[in-house]
Amino acid sequence: MGSMANTKRPYDLVLFGCTGDAGRAVAAFFGKHAGGTTWALAGRNAKKLEALRASDAALARVPLVVADVGDAASMDAMAKSCNLVVSAAGPYALLGEAVVRACVDHGTHYLDVTGEVHWVAEMATKYAGAATASCLASFGGYDCVPDEATVFAVSRALGEPLAAAESVVDYGLEAGGPRGTILTVLGLFGDPLRAARGWHAYMGLGKGCRAAALRDLVYWGLPSFSSTLDCFTVPNFMGAIQIPVVHRSGHDNGYVLDAFRFRDRMVLPGARSLLTGKGALLYYAFVAFLFLATPAFLVLAVLVRAPPVERAARRLLEARSYGGSRAVSYTHLRAHETLRYLVCRLL
Repeated sequence: MGSMANTKRPYDLVLFGCTGDAGRAVAAFFGKHAGGTTWALAGRNAKKLEALRASDAALARVPLVVADVGDAASMDAMAKSCNLVVSAAGPYALLGEAVVRACVDHGTHYLDVTGEVHWVAEMATKYAGAATASCLASFGGYDCVPDEATVFAVSRALGEPLAAAESVVDYGLEAGGPRGTILTVLGLFGDPLRAARGWHAYMGLGKGCRAAALRDLVYWGLPSFSSTLDCFTVPNFMGAIQIPVVHRSGHDNGYVLDAFRFRDRMVLPGARSLLTGKGALLYYAFVAFLFLATPAFLVLAVLVRAPPVERAARRLLEARSYGGSRAVSYTHLRAHETLRYLVCRLL
């Protein structure tokens, strides 16, 4: 193992994949708040790195590191140059392992912003035993973080593990998603069995949470009335990722009871006023549409594995991608133990 624990490295951290949607947001944050931290911007395209640095005065003096997941020597050099690699380069199932391997080989700590539960399970199984000098952490800054943080905070405030929590997202009217997320979803369609095995394995790595998480994944797809917002809700499309993550972190750290229940829901964009208990016609119409559309959706999931269809779907979805918005959504979360309730609203 090429650990450099006792050697001074040039950088405290390197941000890899900084020219993508997530990477640019992290770079802008580090540029404003890094303080005395020594850090560098890293990616495979030198021109894009230079353009990013030129676009923000706060990044003007940040060093650049050219590194490509297809070039093992550049990965090794990047890992040896810092104490921590923050990886924002996805899809991780395609691009992530080279970064993890380099960090493990050189005793470098690793953090990513992935939501690919199946890939995280694979990396944990493959590298956890070898990472004696490295800390490997995933899901940093991901959608599940507000839910995880709130479950932790409420449990600490009450002094008891939680019995249940409900997260309801109101995405507003802005459509689309980050390009990395779009590519990840297309990748899951391409190998659904790998995704299913990975989700199952990830929950199995936790402390007895597999049964509870599987139960909540089943309930996730069913119609539901939210007592948090007093309206009908639909499954939050990110729930398949967030439900197992929240269960595992809560169970592993003792923040939740063994039978903890977690619901991850969303309000139909622009339809919250129509989805109250007194007027839920739109909700029932949407549920009926889901049942009718499911066969067509399954056929599409098979067709998208064909290269021409996959390329067409990618072009269509990437046309709707965006880098994020400060005003796009709210998360409303209600958590409780046996007797007491606390409601939190998170921007």
